[in-house]
Amino acid sequence: GSTMSLSKLTDQELEAIIADSAKEWISRNQDAGKIILYDGTVVSLLGFKPSDFNPEHCFNILPNINRYNGNTYIQFSVGQHSLLCYEISKALFATPEDEFLCLIHDFQESLVGDCISPIKHLPISAGFRIAEDHLAECIRESLGISSYWNTHSAVRVKLVDKLALSIEVHNLNKYYYLDIWGSYIFPMYDVKRIIGDYGAKYNYSLIGDILGYQPRQVEVRLRNIFNNLHQKLGV
Repeated sequence: GSTMSLSKLTDQELEAIIADSAKEWISRNQDAGKIILYDGTVVSLLGFKPSDFNPEHCFNILPNINRYNGNTYIQFSVGQHSLLCYEISKALFATPEDEFLCLIHDFQESLVGDCISPIKHLPISAGFRIAEDHLAECIRESLGISSYWNTHSAVRVKLVDKLALSIEVHNLNKYYYLDIWGSYIFPMYDVKRIIGDYGAKYNYSLIGDILGYQPRQVEVRLRNIFNNLHQKLGV
């Protein structure tokens, strides 16, 4: 009976049911999903609070997490991606608020890892997306920048993230099949058009030295940029 009724639902209706079920389960199990961090701290991913966040964890962990599940001809980490997003935001916006939001936009991945898009956006991954969004908001609140996060800033971060993804795909994978990547990435002529003259000195890659950074170099650079921007913002 239930299988028959579910089969009659549209994809959108079925996804809504899965999302609502995930929200309900999470609300009942706030103490679930505990993990041990590198320094021995124990946190609950579902019951995570702003006071649980420590940026040092991100500086140490993000340089060790591979982008694209490691499917690149050279290792490239979430920490390097964060630095690239920071460089692009400097090119496009040059405001400490946008630069900081772009730098930290994936800091929650230090807790849940970098889930590849084909899995992350499946309906059955609704619980993961809810947990990840909760972590991201806790991080912004902990850093005193929740007021900077709105519809407009989210669009700017999304643009920077897509530009970084496009640059990475063209530089890190010799087999970037556009029919598979589709709308996930920009063609390089659009990257050049959007970034403009700032990117010319890097041949529009903006990856520059980031590509060759070792994990500890990424750690130091993340920490320094983070602290400088956080100080500028005075939060």
